[in-house]
Amino acid sequence: MDPYEALGITPAYRGDLRARRNVLVKRYFEAGETPDEERMKAVNLAYELLSDPGRRAAIASEPVSIVTSELPVARAGEPYRAPLAVKGGAAPYTWEAVLPAGLELDASGTLAGRPERTGSFPFTLKLADRDGRTAERVLVLHVKPAPLRVITQALPNATIGVPYETELLVEGGVAPLRWSGEPRAGLSLGDGVLFGTPLGPSAVLSLDVRVRDAARQTVTASYRLVVRPAEAAGDASEWTPERLADEQHALAVTAHEADVDVAATRARIALLEARLAHRRLDRAAIAAAILAAATVGTLLSFLIGTLAIVLTGVAIVYTIGPALLAPSRRADLERLRPLLGCGRVDCPRCQPEPDATS
Repeated sequence: MDPYEALGITPAYRGDLRARRNVLVKRYFEAGETPDEERMKAVNLAYELLSDPGRRAAIASEPVSIVTSELPVARAGEPYRAPLAVKGGAAPYTWEAVLPAGLELDASGTLAGRPERTGSFPFTLKLADRDGRTAERVLVLHVKPAPLRVITQALPNATIGVPYETELLVEGGVAPLRWSGEPRAGLSLGDGVLFGTPLGPSAVLSLDVRVRDAARQTVTASYRLVVRPAEAAGDASEWTPERLADEQHALAVTAHEADVDVAATRARIALLEARLAHRRLDRAAIAAAILAAATVGTLLSFLIGTLAIVLTGVAIVYTIGPALLAPSRRADLERLRPLLGCGRVDCPRCQPEPDATS
């Protein structure tokens, strides 16, 4: 405690110390304030110290010194504050120092600011009190790099066949940064950018990335990347892994139903083609068959009767029936073929299976 500061005087003061003390107490009471106990003790102790000429001389000759011998560690780019302690002398004090970039020393003796560079920085503190007494001390400020952090929380969806690019963001650390990882499905990682064209299949991929800075700080981050099917290229919404699973299930059901329809259609086409190929007759052959059957039936009717007529009708139907049904079967083929593909004769998808039977 500086007794001069407690009484609000300087070492050159030669007035009545008791009167000075009483003035201070009276001032508190006139202001309607009751002096706190600690403050009154300080005023009375200061009065006692300065009332004795011998002790007053000793106080005047007490040296000033900087008590702080070590500073807390700072981090580059982050707020820093460190008050400096002083012993002896008389306030106010005057400070002087050449500090690392980003720091300042205020009148109260507090070192504050944001260090700009990492390293160890020695500097000399100079202190002077109001009576001209001085002190010096060399301190060293150790500035470490700011902690390296990957701040990207999640990756946007990727879509098969659509170019993809997203940046992984970091805070802190010391440049340059080195990235490593093993992306899959056509993607690559370089300088903190995940890019490429996903090849498929659609799935939820696990991706682990690792970043190391020039100060040898290393951080690892793990992500889940949803790779959507090519059909989702026009969908601007973000898919969750659960939605991808639902979509894949729906596609699997649709594909199964489509396969069943294709197989049934192919079998139907094969049957129609087999029936069209069976006993093909042109118009002349049909006319001749009808004429011959009618003639034979007439002759037999005289010889055998009704049974002959029935047998003749069956023979006519068996002979010319496929030809009579051919137009409707061709119409069915024209309707069914486009369901399988282009409808061309040489299209393998439009052809019946090799093992199709009639």
